[in-house]
Formats: sequence, structure tokens, C-alpha cells
Amino acid sequence: MQYYAVVNSGIIAVATGLLTGADTNGALLLCGALFFIGITMAIIGISAIHRGRDYYQATVFKKTVLEHALDLHQGVPGLSNPKATFAIATTSGMQDVQKILGGRPPTPFLKRVFRNRVISYFMWFLTLLSVINIAGMTYVVFQISDISAVEDSSPSRDTHIILQF
Repeated sequence: MQYYAVVNSGIIAVATGLLTGADTNGALLLCGALFFIGITMAIIGISAIHRGRDYYQATVFKKTVLEHALDLHQGVPGLSNPKATFAIATTSGMQDVQKILGGRPPTPFLKRVFRNRVISYFMWFLTLLSVINIAGMTYVVFQISDISAVEDSSPSRDTHIILQF
């Protein structure tokens, strides 16, 4: 996940650096392409976060099924703490065995985005990087239109071939 943010931040830095000296359409198009790549990277990063979460939940389910089959959720004799089992339940979500085995409904996309979790914060960060890339692309479009307007308003030069004998 962090690689998407690091690479995207680098792309923004390079595109912005190139943009400061860009005075031709070609240079501006290069900057626009970099900003577009940044947007694409952010979208891929957010998708990877969601896919990773799906894999994580499938792994937790499989782990819980195995623990249930081996009866690892029973308390360890001599210990009074209900968490003292041989099951690997490191979070409160992993400790809710009945809910996991009963089949949790998939979490809707918007609920994943607005949760108070590190993953949600990371998705917001990638979204912010995406907005910065969109702003960069918008700036590039306006700069290209300004350069094109200046070129169109300049007087056309007639090229004459003068032959001297």
C-alpha cells in the first residue's frame, strides 16, 4: 500500500518540477501524462486495498473454521480470562467466532471508506493525492489552451522563397 503513496508523491513532485519550466505544448503534455499516471496509480492503490481486505477476510474465515474444527476456541484450563484460548484471535473482529462462521455480510464500499481505521485513512490519503493530480491535469489543460490562444492570435507569417540569380 505504501508504495502507491510513495510513487504517487514522487510523480507529483516530478510533474510539478517539470511544470515550472514547461513553456511548450509537448512539455505540458508530458506533465499532464505524469499527472494522469498519478491518478491511475491512486485508483489502483485504492483497489488493491479493497482486494487485500477481501483476502484478509477470507483468511480469517478459513483460520476460524480450522480453529473451530480443532476446538481451539475453548478456554485453557486453569485460566479465567475468556481470551485465554489456543485460537489465534488478535483483534476483536477475530474473536467473534459465531459471526465469522455464520458468514459476515460483505462490507459496502462506502462503509469501508468512512471507517475509523488505518486502511480508511490510507484510502483518504490516496484520494487526496488523486485530487492533487486532477488539479495538476486541470492546470495543464488551461496552460495548453493559453499557449494555443497565443499562437492563434499571432500574425501568420507568409513564407516566400526568394530566388537570387
